[in-house]
Amino acid sequence: MSLGYFALARSIKPAAAFFEVAGEVGERGVEVEQCDGHQKVVGLREGYQPSDEWQQAVFAFYCAVSSSVRYALEDTDHEGFDSGEVQAWREAFRGGRFEPWGWVHRVIQLMNHARRINNAPTDMGDPEFDLMARVIQQKIEERLK
Repeated sequence: MSLGYFALARSIKPAAAFFEVAGEVGERGVEVEQCDGHQKVVGLREGYQPSDEWQQAVFAFYCAVSSSVRYALEDTDHEGFDSGEVQAWREAFRGGRFEPWGWVHRVIQLMNHARRINNAPTDMGDPEFDLMARVIQQKIEERLK
């Protein structure tokens, strides 16, 4: 079993709550252009601020996934998990929290993976990832004050 899927399975309710509000970014937050007959996300609209509901849902989903991964790393035997995946998560946990491929980056990647599988039509790609990262970093920094 994948450690990531284990964490997502333990985070169903916060994931569902996020999926409920996730389309907001696509509806109000991103610039889209036509490219070869399909739409391409260009970036976030100038000055766009996601709703409090969206921010709370993102952070709750992040906290659920993050704590589930930490639980898997600390409190379970790793016999059923891929050892390379376990090692990558351990390195991310020990490394810089906000570094590329650090802890927050890996958790958001996992969140986005779940979103693409379950809610692909409203997935906004890199601009949404960057927005999620910014909101999560702000929420973490607020809690550390």
